[in-house]
Amino acid sequence: MISLPSSDEWSFGEFEPEWQAYLGRDMHFDEMAKRIADVAVVNTGCVDTLRVENPEAPVDTTWRAWFTISLADELCLADLFYNGRDGLRGRYWQSETEGNAATALMIALLREKLLQFAAENIYSFGSATLAHGDMGLVVRSLEGTSAKSWAYEGKNPNYKEKPRLVVKRWMNNSPGGNWRRAPKGPLLDIKGAFFTPNSKEYIPWDKRERAYNIHRYGFS
Repeated sequence: MISLPSSDEWSFGEFEPEWQAYLGRDMHFDEMAKRIADVAVVNTGCVDTLRVENPEAPVDTTWRAWFTISLADELCLADLFYNGRDGLRGRYWQSETEGNAATALMIALLREKLLQFAAENIYSFGSATLAHGDMGLVVRSLEGTSAKSWAYEGKNPNYKEKPRLVVKRWMNNSPGGNWRRAPKGPLLDIKGAFFTPNSKEYIPWDKRERAYNIHRYGFS
């Protein structure tokens, strides 16, 4: 059963009063995810090639589907998703299992829009790419165990130094960590799992404990 962190455990004290009041509504994650899926507009999408060495496949052959979605029509949803006590990080605060389940739900709700974008953007997902124009491969990436949704981390990410969250567990375990940044912006990342040419999911070494790291440290 979900038990939200208390205001002592998860504080918006550094936020502007109006922002505090909105985030303090504690919208249920399922409701939030459904609303995000309804209003989301797919902003970009591409085949993203693994940038670190993979001993299990030739260079530049391991890839994932990577999309950004815009919530410009309801900016508050992006804040709730990333910063709210029952947002995605709030679910990882609960447990690794709850965080992974929330991630899978968010991607499942967005799946139709993401696949439509991929099918309509041959330059980014067509035969000349590692996706080979095969939407089945895009689905495989989105449904992989290491697929994730998160605040936008591409060029010019919307992370700001302030205001910052105060979460006791994360403060104790990682006082100066990136978890304190509370981005306020319209974009979210949807990143599929990496797959090798022989259809094997590949998780980079620094991301194999991602769920645990978010649960314990608030960031990975």
